[in-house]
Amino acid sequence: MYQRTKAINHNLLCRYLYTKNKAKTLFHTHSHHQPQNQTPTSNLRNRKNIPFITEIKHVQTSEEALSLFHHYNQLGYKHYYPSYAALLYKLARSRSFQAVETILQRMKDNDIQCNETLFIALFQHYGPVKAIELFRSMNEFNCVRTLQSFNSLLNLLVDNCMFSEANDAFDRSYEMGFRPNTVTFNIMIKGWLVKGEWEKACEVFDEMLQKKVQPSVVTYNSFIGFLSRKGDLDKAMALVEDMRQKGKRANGVTYALLMEGLCSSGKYEEAKKLMFDMAYRGCKPQVVNFSVLMNDLGKRGKINEAMVLLREMRKRRLKPDVVTYNVFVNYLCKEGKTEEAYRVLTEMQIGGCHPNAATYRMMLDGLCRNGDFEVGLNVLNAMLVSRHCPRSDTFNCLVVGLLKSGNIEGGCFVLEEMEKRKVEFDLESWETVIKYACSEDDKGLSGNTGNVFNNNNNNNGNNNFPVTNMNQIPQGMTVQELMFGTMTVFDDELTEGEELGSGLVGKAQGFYIASSVEGTSQVMAFTAKFEENGYEDSLSFFGVHRTTQVSQSQLAIIGGTGKYVNANGIAIIKTFPVTNSQQHNTDGLETLLHLTAYLSY
Repeated sequence: MYQRTKAINHNLLCRYLYTKNKAKTLFHTHSHHQPQNQTPTSNLRNRKNIPFITEIKHVQTSEEALSLFHHYNQLGYKHYYPSYAALLYKLARSRSFQAVETILQRMKDNDIQCNETLFIALFQHYGPVKAIELFRSMNEFNCVRTLQSFNSLLNLLVDNCMFSEANDAFDRSYEMGFRPNTVTFNIMIKGWLVKGEWEKACEVFDEMLQKKVQPSVVTYNSFIGFLSRKGDLDKAMALVEDMRQKGKRANGVTYALLMEGLCSSGKYEEAKKLMFDMAYRGCKPQVVNFSVLMNDLGKRGKINEAMVLLREMRKRRLKPDVVTYNVFVNYLCKEGKTEEAYRVLTEMQIGGCHPNAATYRMMLDGLCRNGDFEVGLNVLNAMLVSRHCPRSDTFNCLVVGLLKSGNIEGGCFVLEEMEKRKVEFDLESWETVIKYACSEDDKGLSGNTGNVFNNNNNNNGNNNFPVTNMNQIPQGMTVQELMFGTMTVFDDELTEGEELGSGLVGKAQGFYIASSVEGTSQVMAFTAKFEENGYEDSLSFFGVHRTTQVSQSQLAIIGGTGKYVNANGIAIIKTFPVTNSQQHNTDGLETLLHLTAYLSY
């Protein structure tokens, strides 16, 4: 959500005029858009064996999820708890928290009893502050709070560096009706150790024993991991022996922590020996132990030796997991060996191991650093299909790289995906694209100067009227058929009203790219510069403008200069045609955009 602090107190009308100057367009015929699973309304009535809860798993956005929810309502389907839960999971993962609040209120109004696991899942998506509020309000949803939700909240607070709040909740646990168990104490021990408070962690351990709560292997592993990271390996090994005497058998994670400590101290061979000695101590080497050694080899650039360990793993019938493969993808990408990393990615998929978000992000970041934007686009497609999302800076880098390399269609696709996920286009990348788009160099975005449209207020006395170079259109084709992927660079007026001769406010400079076959969807990026104060004040806009699908669209405000520096917010943009009889008839057309900007700082 944004805070609406002020709105521009005048309307901005931007006149888009097609002219024949400064051609910059590249046409492509292949689309990178993924097909959406759309089910005709008539089919939904016939497919009674497929309930809402199955359908919603296949939608990709929160808007589609809500639309499906309401559609089932219209069909007379009565939603019950599993339906609401499935919808809330989808909305929370999409970070559509306002919609989550609306659905929760609806559940409360309909007196639908909620399961504790739903709130635990919402804790993770909401974050600690909102999670505290949800925890307190669980009783309002006929949901009984148990130690499970208390532990989940406690762990969330510790993991988000809100340890004082976690410690306060722990101290009041009995007052709230909860009797701490092993998991509760383990969370608090972890928190103190993260803060580096060894003595405090030991006090919690002593309290644990006093309350007759039995420590687990996880409890000991927390202390062993802390000592190993500090390089106090002798004390860590002594703690392993203490575990054995108390009847707690060390597991693969215990030895992995010790091995990490040895590797961090430069004792790789000792770590390797410890792994192969594990079997004599009653614990067979596991994937996590091999991963520790391979990670250390990767850090030192010894990928070939890591490959030898990978073969040893397979001899022992240990199947590499995603962590193992991530080691290779990560370090191969860091060394610029993206082709080899891509082969590893392919190999893991063939082997039945599904890449996670980290795998895709490392691969995509490596490709962007290496300038392999076309391959990066393929990885992005696979990533989105797997319901993962890159970081915002990766999105920005990929857009700039694709557009600079002349792949307008690919750039449009990435921009559309950013808009769907509400990922901001940063100001630096936006300025780079604008600068490149407006370059006079033939090596700009288009790579050539044919079949283009360009808007410019200074078009040799044409008084801002549209001109299209019809001679450049191939025989037998129309302008509409060439719209998709077309980039239009513009430098137009901002006026107070829609009438000709209306007061000049400033100018809009930027570009838009037709991102639908019908030309009704346009990726826009432009700067509005205001005449007052000598054009020192400006606002930068970015987003997708849909001209016919909806009555209005929203653009993101991604920064500004002068009195608008560091501004952000949204702009509501509406399109309406010009019907003024004073306009001259030409081969093109003129469109007015009405913008209302809402800013926050």
